[in-house]
Amino acid sequence: MVDGSGLSTSDRVQARALVGIIDLVLDGRHAELSSMLQALPVAGFSGTLANRFTKPPAASAAGRIFAKTGTLDGAYALAGYLDDASGRVLSFALVANNANLGAQSATTPPGATANTEAALDRVAAGLAACGCS
Repeated sequence: MVDGSGLSTSDRVQARALVGIIDLVLDGRHAELSSMLQALPVAGFSGTLANRFTKPPAASAAGRIFAKTGTLDGAYALAGYLDDASGRVLSFALVANNANLGAQSATTPPGATANTEAALDRVAAGLAACGCS
C-alpha cells in the first residue's frame, strides 16, 4: 500500500490477497484476529450491507454473508466469508474495476453503483446457494 489507508489510487490489492487475509482470520489459530469476524457487516442486516441482499435473487443469502464493501472511483469490492448450502464456510473476494468505463464525464453514470453492487451481490448469493465441493 502506498499510503497505509488503502485509498490511494496507486494502491493495488489482488483479490487473492484479500481471500488470504480472510482465511487467516477464519482458521482460528490467531485469536487476536477474531474480533475482525464480529466487525463484518451481515448481508441484509447491518452496516454497509444492511440495504443489500434484500431483493431476489440475492435475498436468499441474507444473514449468511459476512463481508466488507469497498467503493472508490469506479472500483467496487465485496470481500468476506459465507456459509454455503452444504454448511461449508467459504471465503471470497469480488472486485469490479472500471465499472464507470464509458462514462462521458468523470462522474459516475446514473445507476452504475447500484447496478455494480447488485451484480456483486448476485455472485456472492450464488456462492452461498452452492453446495460446492
